[in-house]
Amino acid sequence: MKDLNQAAITKHLPIVTIHPDQAMATVKQGVKEGREWIIREQIAYLNTGKRYPLEFKVIIDKDNSPYPAGNYLLSSCSFGSGDFNSLRFDTRNLVLIPLDEPKKA
Repeated sequence: MKDLNQAAITKHLPIVTIHPDQAMATVKQGVKEGREWIIREQIAYLNTGKRYPLEFKVIIDKDNSPYPAGNYLLSSCSFGSGDFNSLRFDTRNLVLIPLDEPKKA
């Protein structure tokens, strides 16, 4: 099997992009049924090869930092088995693998 280089990977797999102005988490909080909740999320774009990328939200765990600006691949742990053994995208356990070197500030 031929080794895949970055060009081959980016040609065949959807790339997630986080833009510099979205490299921070937005915090939402409230109270539901007497319990406080907090959710930290970040905007990202899935480049599927169509004209416009698909905007979606990445849930940021309380113990993690937001993803820096750059291009990423979706980790295999971001998927699971859903109802009737269908493929499920697990938004609560989303992990992005960086394709770029981290940007220097």
